[in-house]
Amino acid sequence: MVGDFSEEEDGYWVCVEVNNIRQVPEGMISVVVPKQKYAVLRHKGSNYEIRDSYEKLHNWIEENKHERLLRSWHLEVSDEWGQREADKMEVDLYDTIK
Repeated sequence: MVGDFSEEEDGYWVCVEVNNIRQVPEGMISVVVPKQKYAVLRHKGSNYEIRDSYEKLHNWIEENKHERLLRSWHLEVSDEWGQREADKMEVDLYDTIK
């Protein structure tokens, strides 16, 4: 969730998608992200430039008359974890919209 929220609501979660939840390892929890509508943009480049990609995505949302839903799950999805250098990352930015 993005925005100014309580400590319990705030956070950055690192997740792995699974088909079903059978047994959750100790120290982990399960989270089910509800079905939502997203605007999506692929970020390629430095992790330091990701803010620029988010700005492009947010501008697109506004220009196309969508509304961002700040109290919903927003996702960063990557097929590779820790496989690339920080300046060569590829991640899809999913911003929840109405």
